[in-house]
Amino acid sequence: MGVLITGGNGFIGKKLVDYLVKGFSISITQRESEITSQDAVKSVVTGDLSEFAQWDSALKGCTQVVHLASFAHKHAPAIQELEQTNISALKDLLVACKNNNIKKFIYFSTAYVHGKFANLDVNENSSLIEGEPHLQTRITAEDLVKNFCSGSDINYIIIRPTLVLSHDAPGNIRTLAKLVSKVHAFPFKAISNQRSYLSVEKLLRFTKLCLMTDKANGGTYLLADEKALSLQQVLNYLAASQKVNIRQFYFPEVLLRLGLRVLGQKERENVLLDNFVVDSSKADKLLTEINMGRR
Repeated sequence: MGVLITGGNGFIGKKLVDYLVKGFSISITQRESEITSQDAVKSVVTGDLSEFAQWDSALKGCTQVVHLASFAHKHAPAIQELEQTNISALKDLLVACKNNNIKKFIYFSTAYVHGKFANLDVNENSSLIEGEPHLQTRITAEDLVKNFCSGSDINYIIIRPTLVLSHDAPGNIRTLAKLVSKVHAFPFKAISNQRSYLSVEKLLRFTKLCLMTDKANGGTYLLADEKALSLQQVLNYLAASQKVNIRQFYFPEVLLRLGLRVLGQKERENVLLDNFVVDSSKADKLLTEINMGRR
């Protein structure tokens, strides 16, 4: 069973390749500056994804696609670059999928299409965010996948993962992990927020399930671990993974928020201090049904 994983040399891509390589014939796309050798994996160098025109070659021998490639974390592109990579390149890939008789297309979006903070639990029917360019392109991309695949013979699945919690994760988690390794005291004892995170293991299991069964076809799935965590618990997890001891001390939450805003870190304030609890029961139910059916 051939699977093309775009962004196969990224954080999730590498872990997904390692997880699937024994049971699937894996092809990946990756940027030229990120070339690494992976045994038993066909690699196609794309350069700038928005300018890549060799999708037929990349799709050769594949029947399914997992689309991970997009602007994220370290990139801060202009809106035109966002649209070219997250929408235009996606459309080119979908057209190539149709021409190459691809049977299933799995699109990785993000739970943040619902916003980055919420006082009520978020589910697949919750309202979508407006006004943030990066997330707007994700919403547009989701609609493109649904509409294109619905008008062809391609089954689609859309996955909206929450922030992946792992000691080696990129983005805000990497920033926190670096702080934990250098600073062993944090002023977050007053913070009692709850946010949903996602383990690498659950992300990999659900993706494999989507590849191996048709029960997920045509669905959109928020994906998170069952238990939400506070910022203190996240820091404790990262400290334990690095085998360091940290302590939390009290500092008024209002002053923490004020300090982050003065520093121009409003987004980081939302992601670190506010609530964002995801209802992942739709995906969890599917995982349970499949596991029960295998016993």
